[in-house]
Amino acid sequence: MTSSGTLRALAERLAHHRQVRGDEPAVIVAGATATDPTATMTYRELDRAVHEIADALGQRYPVGSRLLLSYPHSVEFPAVFLGACLAGMVTVPVPVPGRSRYASHRMAVIAQDAEAVAIITADMVRAEVTEWAVRENLQSLAVDGLSPLDHPVRDAPTRPHLSEVGGPRSDFLDEPSRTVLLQYTSGSTSAPKGVMVSIANLFANIDLQNTHLHPQAGTVRRGGWIPHHHDMGLIGLVLPGILNGAGYVALEATAFLKRPIRWLQIMSEFRVGLTAAPDFAYRLCADRVRDDQLDSIDLSCLLVAVNGSEPVQSSTMRAFAQRCQTTGFLESSFAPAYGLAESTLIVSGRSGSAPMSVDIDADAREAGRLEPVASGTRVAASGPLLRPQDLAIVDTQTHAVSPDGSIGEIWLRGPSVAAGYWGHPPSPADFAAYTPDGEGPFLRTGDLGAVLDGHLYVVGRRKETIVLRGRVLHPHDIEHEMRRHHPELAGGVGAVFPLLSDGAGTAEVVVATHEIRSDLSDNALDELTQAIRATVTREFGVHAAGVYLLAPGTVLRTTSGKIRRADMRTELLAGRLRPVAARFDSTVAQRISGDLRHAATAGGVR
Repeated sequence: MTSSGTLRALAERLAHHRQVRGDEPAVIVAGATATDPTATMTYRELDRAVHEIADALGQRYPVGSRLLLSYPHSVEFPAVFLGACLAGMVTVPVPVPGRSRYASHRMAVIAQDAEAVAIITADMVRAEVTEWAVRENLQSLAVDGLSPLDHPVRDAPTRPHLSEVGGPRSDFLDEPSRTVLLQYTSGSTSAPKGVMVSIANLFANIDLQNTHLHPQAGTVRRGGWIPHHHDMGLIGLVLPGILNGAGYVALEATAFLKRPIRWLQIMSEFRVGLTAAPDFAYRLCADRVRDDQLDSIDLSCLLVAVNGSEPVQSSTMRAFAQRCQTTGFLESSFAPAYGLAESTLIVSGRSGSAPMSVDIDADAREAGRLEPVASGTRVAASGPLLRPQDLAIVDTQTHAVSPDGSIGEIWLRGPSVAAGYWGHPPSPADFAAYTPDGEGPFLRTGDLGAVLDGHLYVVGRRKETIVLRGRVLHPHDIEHEMRRHHPELAGGVGAVFPLLSDGAGTAEVVVATHEIRSDLSDNALDELTQAIRATVTREFGVHAAGVYLLAPGTVLRTTSGKIRRADMRTELLAGRLRPVAARFDSTVAQRISGDLRHAATAGGVR
């Protein structure tokens, strides 16, 4: 179903589903285990709740107010989000604060940057959210408890539908450029910034997904465990699932991380046709799901399995397909994809055929080219560009458009590209870039990639590229090889980063960190640090001056799962890393402050 891309069209679509699918589930929230109860909200209930919430918020806050939406895992969030949009508010989805120092501070930064007037939350966590606001010195931020479950929403509305009435709230219903969402960036390489997503951007990106991911992408139920405050969860699963009319199934992220089989169970039980997750989630299933757990699983319904948000690995997709081969899942259902908040969500990707990958020459890659060879470093494609978007690979120095096969920065333009960052006018460094011949404006993504045979290959982040004695290295390549050669690292994540010798971005030495789930002896851990060092040297021709093995959950990540490599470097230099085992040169030890340096000198840490 296509749309003109306005709030009136949004209201009309909800009304249509209320009339045609009134008693069908719009939102299903699965329990953490197969025996836990399931919560649902029908399309009739959803439409009524959306309008109740729009009325309530319209009476409390002026049109255009920025509202943080902080909701736990429940059926409530979609109704609150859609109601806030139809009330003319600018939504800012955030998690429930919790006790994480990083998450708590990040939310405070977002609240201040967005100039939010209130944080809307569920009554069940209102005390927790209030405590967070006090802790972060945000007393001016109103904490407003609002639950659509407080209203009797089972009957159809008796008053005129919002899309049919005039009045003070209807003047913005037909503005396609109306900002309805500030989707804050992950903050993996800089402070989070609020991407101004319009209602037209949302509809344009959902239409891209429906049209290009798979012929049936617009008709199947969507579901997964990605949180609703993350763009992959909100714009890839929640909104299209509901607005397409097939519904959305939610699983709490912690339930998946504790028992990966639960993700597969809900897709089988509720006949989910499209899911999405980062590469590590599919790898976790391949590593931890047992054969006997798959006996009752039927994944023949799963037509599209989007793999994105972090570098896509062909070995992961192959391993997942092999693990699930008895369930009816086909490897051709994988849709390796590329996307970013600044372009609302998805940019490239498609299912229906075996995922593309090529072996490339390592020397050519360091020189800035992807050259296929018979045997080399395997790189997975992130699918073809979804038209009508326009993509250019440009030289990072001259900004001239590069030919196919050349590695450069990915630039974009099209109906999904947002207007800019909240509070920051578009500039040549972000949303207003032009090529030397005047083509533009383009969005500069900050990502490096190349196009081969119509498929996009993403190779890294411009700000995270390691330049070592004239060589160009990408951290995620080294991290992947560490896991590939050392099964003890399976299930964890790593962060490879440089220690800089000057402000020019030239690396003096490279440090490798990685989580490990193991009860290995001290001798075995010491041997593993040496083996990892040897792997890095053998595979990349560079010396890892420091190798740190860390407890699970120690490597810092953004809310979307991206590795915070710059912050890991800061933690190391401040002496705040507490490794299970470590091996490092004096070059590294001399730069570490605090207790870890003294322990290293005393021989307390290898």
